[in-house]
Amino acid sequence: MTEIVKFNLIIILLSVFIVAMNVDAYVPCRRNADCLGEKCLPPKRYWCRIITEPYEDFPMGRCDCI
Repeated sequence: MTEIVKFNLIIILLSVFIVAMNVDAYVPCRRNADCLGEKCLPPKRYWCRIITEPYEDFPMGRCDCI
């Protein structure tokens, strides 16, 4: 293989790996203040979306771009 083909193949494999690592990655939260450090494209903001079932007697959620 030429060097250009090898380079493109490495870039594609790294991209697939990065996407696979971030599929289920999310920030757990209990209130909106827990999501203040997260980045979101304007005009949307991060909010704590509470899951209906409590975790260890506390309602838990995840930061989502809304």
